[in-house]
Amino acid sequence: MPYLILVLLFGLPLLPFLKKFGAFSGFTFVKFVMAFNRAAIIYLLLGVGFAFLFAYLDSAYTIKEDGSWLYIGAEVCLSFISILLAGIVPLYIILNIIKWFVQRKAKKAAAESVE
Repeated sequence: MPYLILVLLFGLPLLPFLKKFGAFSGFTFVKFVMAFNRAAIIYLLLGVGFAFLFAYLDSAYTIKEDGSWLYIGAEVCLSFISILLAGIVPLYIILNIIKWFVQRKAKKAAAESVE
């Protein structure tokens, strides 16, 4: 159950931005990175919210590994923050570095074709 919630939390913010930038019709890397950059803002806001939620749950309740909604909520909070810090942030940095090189190479090729 927590993993289904995590898939939805990571997939749903990205889909509207992919549609907005037209990444489904004529997919380009730059469009995908632009959509991912916008979704990353939502991911960071969700991560901060989940950090505060987990801090509250951990201080106010005793969380037992019994499959209750409280345990599922705590599991989703910790998993989301872990995936965000270990996966999404490095991916964000790597994709933007690659985008920078691709755009730089395209500008250089356009400048050479003009000459």
